[in-house]
Amino acid sequence: LGDNQPAFVTLHGRTANARYRFPANWEAIHAASKIFPRLIGNGDCLTFYEYLNRTNTAPSTLAVMIGRGALINPWIFDEIKNQQTWLPSAEERIEVYYDLATRFKQHFGDDQRGRSGTMYFFPFHFDFFSRWRPLSAGNNDSPFFQLAANKPLIQSGREIDDILETHYEGPRQSLPPLERLLRIPVKSMHESIALALFDANSVQEAIHNLDRLATPDTLNALEI
Repeated sequence: LGDNQPAFVTLHGRTANARYRFPANWEAIHAASKIFPRLIGNGDCLTFYEYLNRTNTAPSTLAVMIGRGALINPWIFDEIKNQQTWLPSAEERIEVYYDLATRFKQHFGDDQRGRSGTMYFFPFHFDFFSRWRPLSAGNNDSPFFQLAANKPLIQSGREIDDILETHYEGPRQSLPPLERLLRIPVKSMHESIALALFDANSVQEAIHNLDRLATPDTLNALEI
């Protein structure tokens, strides 16, 4: 690599066999960055405070690449810039998702062919969007901050939901219907949400369409 002089190299701190069973090895990324200084580190970055932790662990890296974390939390880059967690309501997240639907329409078209092209890709994103949770750092005493110090939050879904239920939100059934809807991890519902957003002509209509999906029977049947 040194002889070929690439502009940069991205290193994901995992082996092919380990995949996502273990945390990304940022110590190894740090060691590699001392050998090849134009190194970009990647792995297990879902929040701005985890980003800070990764850059503190591997300070010689040129930058940090974010993959799954940006699919789950698309506004993570603003959070890193501002060093503050954004905690959008369900309606605010729907506005972001509607914007994405609009961009799909602009790219593929809003006719039947465009709908087919959009629906090939758009529902996939809700497999990640449905994993978003309000992970406010607050301060160093925050349970999420403490959890992130020991285990990547992107691998801590059950622990996060337990913390939210015990300390912040109460049982999931007590959440607003739209919030419950956006957390459903079921592919068929992701397809329905994507279609409802594609068919909307405004943010208000998008919220209305999803409100119609969030019936008590549907929520109770699909929540896992």
